[in-house]
Amino acid sequence: MAAQSMAITARAKALSLLLPLVGAASVFLSTTSNEGEEATPLMLYVAITLSLTLARVIFAKNIRRQLDLKRSGKPMEEMTGPQAAVFLLTLAAIIAAMAAFL
Repeated sequence: MAAQSMAITARAKALSLLLPLVGAASVFLSTTSNEGEEATPLMLYVAITLSLTLARVIFAKNIRRQLDLKRSGKPMEEMTGPQAAVFLLTLAAIIAAMAAFL
């Protein structure tokens, strides 16, 4: 849902919904086929999807501004190096925190 809220076109909305579902299905199938083994792929999938969703919430104001620009026909602003670094560090911190709890 987090990725779908950022999609502009109908094709992008469909892909943003379809790709996580395909990923979830493949992780589920690989987890259920490994009898007696830990559900590590499932835990990683959950950690990554929750991390991306939380990052989406944290950066909602910036994403909303970018989407408003795109919808008004103006080009989106380019991400600067410091902005990319802050996003990646935030995402890494979220993933590390979730991994600690799994």
